[in-house]
Amino acid sequence: MRQQVEKTKNTKAAWAKIGRLKPTGPVADWQAFFSQEFDRAYKPPNTFFMWNDLAWQIYDRFMESLSARSAHWTPVASELLRFHGHLFLLMRLEQLFRSDHRVYMQGFFNKYLHYFFANVDNLSNHEINEEFEPLVERAMVILRNRLLLGIPVRGIDWQILYRLLWQELFQRGPWAEQEIAHLQDLLEKDDLSPDGRYQALFARAHFAIAANDDDRARSVLEKLSGQYLYTIVRDLRFYLEGFSQQQQWDRLLQWLRWLIPYTSLSDTVNYEALCIYWNQVAVACNVRGEFMGALRQWLPRSRRLYSQYLLEMGEHRRWAELWVAYGANPLELPRDELSIVEAREPASLLPLYHHQVIRLIGQKNRQAYKEAIKWLKKLRTLYKKIKRTSDWERYMHTLTERYSRLRALQEELRKGKLIS
Repeated sequence: MRQQVEKTKNTKAAWAKIGRLKPTGPVADWQAFFSQEFDRAYKPPNTFFMWNDLAWQIYDRFMESLSARSAHWTPVASELLRFHGHLFLLMRLEQLFRSDHRVYMQGFFNKYLHYFFANVDNLSNHEINEEFEPLVERAMVILRNRLLLGIPVRGIDWQILYRLLWQELFQRGPWAEQEIAHLQDLLEKDDLSPDGRYQALFARAHFAIAANDDDRARSVLEKLSGQYLYTIVRDLRFYLEGFSQQQQWDRLLQWLRWLIPYTSLSDTVNYEALCIYWNQVAVACNVRGEFMGALRQWLPRSRRLYSQYLLEMGEHRRWAELWVAYGANPLELPRDELSIVEAREPASLLPLYHHQVIRLIGQKNRQAYKEAIKWLKKLRTLYKKIKRTSDWERYMHTLTERYSRLRALQEELRKGKLIS
């Protein structure tokens, strides 16, 4: 009975604090208010197909309650309440959706972040006086703590959110210095989880990049190891894209050089993005040869792009040798590339077509032999075009001798009028 009375007293005290919500906080009172309003707005859906509608209902009701409560506050206090409300609601919603793995809320979260950053833009237009600084500093702690959890949720990238908020809102010198000190302290502790350490290292690198100290950022990231090497390229895309858009070509080039050993570990999307950036700096910084060297290191993954560059440089023979080395079927190669090589240096195609003939004959069935005859006729045309008919005759003599026991092939050669 006594416990029930104490619980009732605590509940009443919490509700009293909510009733006395102040523009200057503390944030703990705001959080209690947020929790109350979230619980009021949330009603479990009957089916997971209704999650998207539910999310927007919660958002609308939640934000309406914040607007009503701060209607008579100053603009900066009102925006700070909405800012903390956005952070709170984002974390509560991700907890909600994480519990049901059938739910995919990418579209909702994209739109949510649009509204969130509209709030951030409004807040950044106001001068934050000393009385409101504790509210901002508490937001930094909340954001850092969520980042270091390292729990991935479909639709929310807390790493990107952390960077953008520091870039757009928290960029004041003293705050950045304090955050760096907090991160350094965390990295020196042994109890930081592997995911948390990864996020802390990238967060520390963020401040180095923001200070134009890329060497420092790279030295920080070189402390990563194991499975985390596979996501370095992905998690640096934020900065690489910025350098590209701002045409900071020398800076982008230095990062691309550093990333060469990690490129083979990246997924297809990020690998292709790196190739686009390399293509940009190859022209802007006149390092086409260096890019070609990188592409050679990434073979066979880079063979498509590498072959295109070989053509652009007029390296037709090396283009053909590349595809022969990887056992390419000429039918699977871009028709326009074959046409270019045939027009400019037809002799380069001979090894590729020879390889195709041998492969088809090796299948040892009549249909494959018929296909081989078509390629032999292409070869005959090429030999005539480059005025090497005697080489063609020697080649055919050797071929027929080598496969003299393949009766079906010999029949197809006669039908094709390649031998008599």
